[in-house]
Amino acid sequence: MNGAPPESVGYCSPNGGINVGLFVKWLEHFAASTNASTENQPIIFMDGHHGHKTLAAITFARSKGIQLLVLPPHCTRRMQPLDTTFLKSLKTAYNNAQTAGWSPIQVDKCRFTTWLVCSIQPTTNQPPLTNQSQD
Repeated sequence: MNGAPPESVGYCSPNGGINVGLFVKWLEHFAASTNASTENQPIIFMDGHHGHKTLAAITFARSKGIQLLVLPPHCTRRMQPLDTTFLKSLKTAYNNAQTAGWSPIQVDKCRFTTWLVCSIQPTTNQPPLTNQSQD
């Protein structure tokens, strides 16, 4: 993934959407990145997408001490501040990028990460999507 932090991983499905296999791969990366364990139990807030609520995902999450909290339908926008804060800023950055000459056609799978990192940096004072844990 061009322009992504070195520890980043990227997977995609044939149709571009999330599926059971991709979500479990993401959980594996999340568990490794957060040192998730039964002593260090992170919580993941999720929408009710069918790919999130599978036996494979739940079994893996439990084995690593990851707590999965599935929010009720049609409330994620109100209950997830990222939707109205960070993602709103990201959408604005995307629109600004289009104005600056990046058309949606130019932001393909190979260039998406570069575009995303460039779009995130103006929306936050933190480095883009990196682990900020301290030893």
